[in-house]
Amino acid sequence: MVEIARHKLVQWGDPLSVQTKTECISTQEAQVFGKTISWCTGYASYQRIYQNELFLVLNGPPESLAELRAIAERCLPIAGAAGMTAFHATPGEFAAKATAAYVAAEAAFWSCATARVGGLDLLQQGHWPDWQRV
Repeated sequence: MVEIARHKLVQWGDPLSVQTKTECISTQEAQVFGKTISWCTGYASYQRIYQNELFLVLNGPPESLAELRAIAERCLPIAGAAGMTAFHATPGEFAAKATAAYVAAEAAFWSCATARVGGLDLLQQGHWPDWQRV
């Protein structure tokens, strides 16, 4: 199977995966009994929150890539909208929301598509963003 197209359904920060750091941004120096000592007088704090992303991925055979890409470009935004709507409208835990999003997106995609292709998958990925000053 070849990945034809990918559409991001949702992105969220993981509240249990937060990193923080503090840096000294200004110092003072003084002479004490003939020795120079320095200490920090200003600090900057930074944090970043691990970002999770949920993608709807269209897979298909490599023979008719141009045709499959045209179907994907037409149908994936529709499927993505249906998946996002189902995700936000479904109460409860993340697993229930993700399942509802997948089911809705798959149904919308196959309703839209005129030819059967390889299939739809959900792909969850994550990354650490850049540090943000707080």
